[in-house]
Amino acid sequence: MTADGKDLTTAFTNGAEHSLGLAQQYGCQLALLKANSPSCGNRHIYDGSFTGQLQPGEGVSSSLLRQHNIQIFNEAEINSLLELAGRKT
Repeated sequence: MTADGKDLTTAFTNGAEHSLGLAQQYGCQLALLKANSPSCGNRHIYDGSFTGQLQPGEGVSSSLLRQHNIQIFNEAEINSLLELAGRKT
């Protein structure tokens, strides 16, 4: 929901499905997504109160990608992603 009450469920679901399609098309096994986002968060997401409060959980895209065996990382975890991808930091 937006701050003014608009339901974005369909937009978030469509975006997640599009992301999954692209990931599968290109054979992605790892993804770097934005922390805390209601779509991309992989550890915590904003609670919807628009006060900056976080709650444990994952966003719509993060969840769908993970369900399809794509490992999700956020920007604070980039070193772990790079190590897993075989790069030295």
